[in-house]
Amino acid sequence: MKTTVAREVARLEKMSVNQLAKRFEEVFGEECRSRHKRYLIRRIAWRLQANAEGGLSDRARQRADELADDAEIRVTPPREKKKSSDAQPDTIPMPEGRDRRLPPPGNWIERDYKGRTIRVLVVADNCSDATAEIARAEGAGVTERTDAERRGKGYAIVHGVAHLAAAPPDVVVIVDADCRLSLGALDQLAREAAHTGRPTQAVYLFGTGSDSALAAVSALALVVRNLVRPLGLHRLGLPCHLAGSGMAFPFGVLRDAPETGSFLAEDQLMGLQLAAAGRAPWFLPTAQVRSELPPDRGDALGQRRRWEHGFLTMLFRYGPASLARGIARRDRDLIATSLDLCVPPLALLVATLVALAVLGAALVGLGGSAAPLVVTAAALALVGVAVLLAWARHARAFVPFRTLVAAPFYVLWKIPLYLAFFLGRGQKTWQRTKRKEER
Repeated sequence: MKTTVAREVARLEKMSVNQLAKRFEEVFGEECRSRHKRYLIRRIAWRLQANAEGGLSDRARQRADELADDAEIRVTPPREKKKSSDAQPDTIPMPEGRDRRLPPPGNWIERDYKGRTIRVLVVADNCSDATAEIARAEGAGVTERTDAERRGKGYAIVHGVAHLAAAPPDVVVIVDADCRLSLGALDQLAREAAHTGRPTQAVYLFGTGSDSALAAVSALALVVRNLVRPLGLHRLGLPCHLAGSGMAFPFGVLRDAPETGSFLAEDQLMGLQLAAAGRAPWFLPTAQVRSELPPDRGDALGQRRRWEHGFLTMLFRYGPASLARGIARRDRDLIATSLDLCVPPLALLVATLVALAVLGAALVGLGGSAAPLVVTAAALALVGVAVLLAWARHARAFVPFRTLVAAPFYVLWKIPLYLAFFLGRGQKTWQRTKRKEER
């Protein structure tokens, strides 16, 4: 796919349904009759690629016309089957304006797919919006939890598991409310978790959420963390960390997992605890879940503060001890999970290397050895090359190359966040990032 087309296709993900409908009419020259976002994205993307690279050949079009010869089309409707007097009606009365493809209110969203029954349960945890009402209206099972003192995804997971315990499923797949699963991801995750008997993590990526260069660099950093690193571990036959969404668990494994409560990095803590229990998470690169970074800079900083302070707490509180335990037990999975935990966030790693390079340069200026400066500069160069390769392989479709010049500013933007943690002013309580409609 050409670069310009790839960028335009990537921009479709950020558009609203109304914007997509307008774009559809522009590229097709006809009225848009669909309000299905994924369908519109795929149709527009196909047309953009066809316009850039060429559509069907004349020979293919001629063959299609031959296959569509209306001489083979039935012109009389089939006879109606007689119905018994006690037969159920074909249609069920639906509220006005409701999509008739959805189940009636009060029913579960349930589907038999490839020999499995899929049911949707929404855990409305400390929600002040209409999440529960909307979910019920759309046919999902809903359980609500309200506890102002006990906030955090860890509590929500425990509540959901307790709700499911009466009729436990084989596998539970956890997806955040603002996420979208790729085609077939749900089935792949469920099958992998059932087959391996261990937690399974999908690729968890983020759209930029805005046109900000800082948001683009942040999305790239998350590609490195949630795709490049776990993919490398996967190819080495090693486990990965849990990312918080797009996680599948055999029900018994999730039920027996230690509670994480209000811990800021509850996903990483759960993954480490499961690895210590011999149930290290497994990465599934063919399944993907996507979300969007907050467009508001304040909300984005708050989200990163919770993530990074939680991670740093994990690193110092559990990293060395977990690594020592893995070495003592000769547990390869626990060693790999602990070493992965000890890798600092990308911005912190770069900031640390730059600081060491400055100190090395000062040492050379005072007549000291140049070895520390050379080593630090080489490490910094390797990190830069690795990030460029990650961008070229996995992120160039939605992170324009020109935004990479903002990388130094991204590091500077996060330095106060790290200083706050090391000065003892780290975030202590779990706070949910605002959803789009709440901003």
